Amino acid sequence: MILNTLTIGLLIIASFFCLASNAQEQPKDSVLLDFHPYGSFRAHMAYYDDELELQENVSRIGFQIGVTNKKGLRFFVGAELAMNLFKGPVQFNTDGNTNSGFLAIQNSQNRQVFSTRLGYVGIDFKKYGTIQMGKQWSVYYDITQFTDKFNVFGGQGSATYVGNSDGGGSGTGRANQSVTYRLHWHNWFLGLQGQFDSTSNNYLVDGYGISLQYELLDGLKIGSAINKKHLSRSIRENTLGLDGNPLYWSLGASFENSHWNLGFVYAYQENGDYADTVIENELIIGIYDAIGLELFTKFKQPRYSLIAGFNTYQPKISNVKFQSDLKHNYIILGGEYKPFRFGFVYLEYRISNATDEFGVSDFNVLTAGLRLDLETKGSKFLKFPKLSQEL
Repeated sequence: MILNTLTIGLLIIASFFCLASNAQEQPKDSVLLDFHPYGSFRAHMAYYDDELELQENVSRIGFQIGVTNKKGLRFFVGAELAMNLFKGPVQFNTDGNTNSGFLAIQNSQNRQVFSTRLGYVGIDFKKYGTIQMGKQWSVYYDITQFTDKFNVFGGQGSATYVGNSDGGGSGTGRANQSVTYRLHWHNWFLGLQGQFDSTSNNYLVDGYGISLQYELLDGLKIGSAINKKHLSRSIRENTLGLDGNPLYWSLGASFENSHWNLGFVYAYQENGDYADTVIENELIIGIYDAIGLELFTKFKQPRYSLIAGFNTYQPKISNVKFQSDLKHNYIILGGEYKPFRFGFVYLEYRISNATDEFGVSDFNVLTAGLRLDLETKGSKFLKFPKLSQEL
C-alpha cells in the first residue's frame, strides 16, 4: 500500500517538474498551481564501543502541492516519507523514529523501506492564517525546533520524541490525527492544535496545544508552548506511575543571521514519558515526570560550519522504582564542510554522561557522514473550464 502510494506520488512530482515556471499575471478563469518536491539523503559511519558501523540518518522525500485562486485562497496537500536506503540502523537520531502512539506504541512501519513521517491537507487564508489537518509538526514543536538542528544527535531534552516515538500520540512531535491553526500577525506567531485520535476515552478533543512566539528583533524570537494529552480512565488507573493526563510545557529562544544560528529550550513534563522497569520478575513500563534543557549553537561560513550544544533530561521520579537513576546528559561537538550548495560532509561527536533505567551507561559516539539536500519550487497558471466558476 505504501509503495503504491509512493509510486503515484513520485509520478505526480515528476510530472510537475515538466511544468514551466513563469512569473506572470494570473489569466482570467485560471488557478495558480504551485509545487515543492524535495529530498534529503543522509548516511554516516558511527564509531562507538570500540566498533564501527554504517548507519542510516533519516533520509526522506516529500512534496507539497497547492492551488490558489485569484482571491488568494490556497488549498494544499503535503506528504513526507522516511527512506531506509540500505536497511541500516537509525540508532542515534531521535527524529528518525516512525513509531507512534503513546503507551500503546504503533511501530508497524518503523523498519520498512518507506514509512510515513508527514501527511496533511490544508487551506491558507493568507493574513487570516492557515488551517492544516493530518499528521504534521505540532505547535509544541514550533518552540522545541529551536534546538532540534543537529545532524545526528539532540532532541532528547525537550520532551518532543517521548516514549521511543515520533511524538505522534503525545502530540508533541509529528502529531497524529491533528488539526492546527497558525497565524502570523505583525511580530506575533500563534499556533493552536487539537488532536482527534481516539473514540474510547470519553473526551471530545483527545489533546490540545498552544504556542506563542514574538520576534523581538530581526532573527531573534522568544516563545512558549503547552500541550495536554487526554488518556482513557482505564489507562490512567492501570499504568504504573500515571497519576493524571500527560502535560508538556516548553520555553525557548532562537536567533539566526548570516553567521550564527542559536537556540535554547527549557522543557517540563508531567506523566509524559516512560521507561521499562521490573517488578516481581515482570517487565512493565513506568511513567515519570521530567525537566529538560537543550542548547544549540552554530557558527556559519560559506564553506564550513562549527556546531556545539548539549542536552540534559532529568526525570523526577516519585512513585516508580527503576533499577537505576535514569538520566540523559551529553555534550555535542561537530562541524560541516560544504564543497557545493546541495551537499556537505559532517562530523558530530557526542560526549555522554547518561544511564538508562537499568544502569547501563551510554556511549561516547563519533559520526562522520554525507548529506545531500535537493529541492525545487515551481508554479504554473492552469485553466480548468469546469472549475473556473467555482473558484
